[in-house]
Amino acid sequence: VTATNIATGNEVGRAEGVIRLWVDGTILHLDSIRLKKETLGMKRSIFGLGLFVGAVAIRHGYDHGCRKAELLAVNDSDVFHSK
Repeated sequence: VTATNIATGNEVGRAEGVIRLWVDGTILHLDSIRLKKETLGMKRSIFGLGLFVGAVAIRHGYDHGCRKAELLAVNDSDVFHSK
């Protein structure tokens, strides 16, 4: 899933993962959600772009039969924590 700034055409965020067959059915294995530095200066909602990109990725998995999702550990920089 890729988020693009419609004003500039630049990519501002991306979620990467894979849908895998598992014992209990299909599972969405979400490897990463990355935001670009351009997002630091953007006006944002209370929830932010990261949550939106993640929600779209989860919905993509759901639409493809996944009833379970796993997200690997978060490794944010201090720059994002200060906002």
